[in-house]
Amino acid sequence: MDDMRLAELYRRALARTGAAAPAADDLVALAAGRHLGDRHEAVLAALAATPEALAMFRMAQASAQPASALALELDALSRRGSV
Repeated sequence: MDDMRLAELYRRALARTGAAAPAADDLVALAAGRHLGDRHEAVLAALAATPEALAMFRMAQASAQPASALALELDALSRRGSV
């Protein structure tokens, strides 16, 4: 799943909770290990204060490596014509 789709998933989930959470794009960027520059500390504080967003952040971090491995495997299979 690319970052845009992941962010949209978070946006919809957070909208249903009504939580005042960090922007979905920021949550995805943090989960991918990117630094947010001047906003980094403020976004981390907002994330820590929002249980729903923190749970999604943890899920994104935990699933990043398996998702990446799956994407690489599917790409290799498609290059061989197996998919």
